[in-house]
Amino acid sequence: MEYRYDWKAPPPEIPQEVVDRYRSCSVEDSCAPVHELLGVPESLAVPEATRVQFFQVTIGFLMKLQYVGLSIRRLERVTKRDEILVALGRTIVKLSIGPAVHNKTSFKVLPKDVQGFTWLYSRVCLRITTHLNDERNLRATVLDLVDAAMGHPDVRVVVYGVWFSFFHCVVVRIDTDNEGSFKHTAALNFLPSWYAKSPSTDGITALVRLGYLFNALDLLGIPPTHELPTNHLLHRVPQETWMVIASHIYCLSDYVVLGSISPLARKAVGEYLKYPHVEGNRISRLKPTTQVGSTDEKDLQPKADDMSDDSDGEEGSAGNTSLWRAEFEVVRDGQSGLIMEVVEPFVQKELAKTDQGVILFDPEFQSNNWRMEYVV
Repeated sequence: MEYRYDWKAPPPEIPQEVVDRYRSCSVEDSCAPVHELLGVPESLAVPEATRVQFFQVTIGFLMKLQYVGLSIRRLERVTKRDEILVALGRTIVKLSIGPAVHNKTSFKVLPKDVQGFTWLYSRVCLRITTHLNDERNLRATVLDLVDAAMGHPDVRVVVYGVWFSFFHCVVVRIDTDNEGSFKHTAALNFLPSWYAKSPSTDGITALVRLGYLFNALDLLGIPPTHELPTNHLLHRVPQETWMVIASHIYCLSDYVVLGSISPLARKAVGEYLKYPHVEGNRISRLKPTTQVGSTDEKDLQPKADDMSDDSDGEEGSAGNTSLWRAEFEVVRDGQSGLIMEVVEPFVQKELAKTDQGVILFDPEFQSNNWRMEYVV
């Protein structure tokens, strides 16, 4: 099964008045596909597709880790938000929406929860919850998010919210200048089955597409400080020229310098930062002759100890290497056509294979820092 996981515990009870309030606030087309909600084309551009594919591998890598894998298996018994893996969920959503720029020290520092809500960015609010596949709970969570957005002191015209439960996610768009009118997606499957032939899910795609809306420099908190006089010659340089210059940059600090020159330079930098970057390697696309995952049937066979919650087997409880195996074309120092292959993950304290790796997961949820390893 592509989506094996669901809640075994019963959903929380939702009062009828909450359901009635949702009906009074919503309109006929309140539930919409993610591309319509975000106002983007249904098909993905090349940088967007590359980013989605890289994050699919990231999620598969995460599921490979024994600590995380076993924790997710036990998740279906959770009955309320307080019991869920909040720190891990926040890290996953931050990774999916945030700038896809990673290096050996790229810890994702997360803001604190405020009454259960986390404002990842000024226009993106997150809450970890359970039972999003239950219609009454979904409607109640949407209303909670609308109330949180409307009550935020630094509210923007359009605010996006994410409800996340590992098994599902919901993206909400709130128009605060229109009395908090809203649209939201259905509950989208997020985690693939450990034995799926592809790590692709609608939920992973939706969260990456949300993050793709924003300029990475804005998400990194780098202000648009353009110190040149408004009549300076560089302000007349077209964006196409800045795009050519940005295409020869691979380091975040250089992107920041270029983006500080003019508004058009900043836009050009934002376009190139839509591609994933790993330690000075710009990932340009999935290798054309491959796909994310493996079609080898022997990789899809579950192992006996994979099915046990109490497995003490070696690291990596996932039975299918297709969730995290992929090859990507990268550009580095002007060289194109290089291949980056994600290799088997292992714990930082046991580093023995290669020093080519990036810490992608916030250490808040685990005492050991897990690294995604790769070779180019």
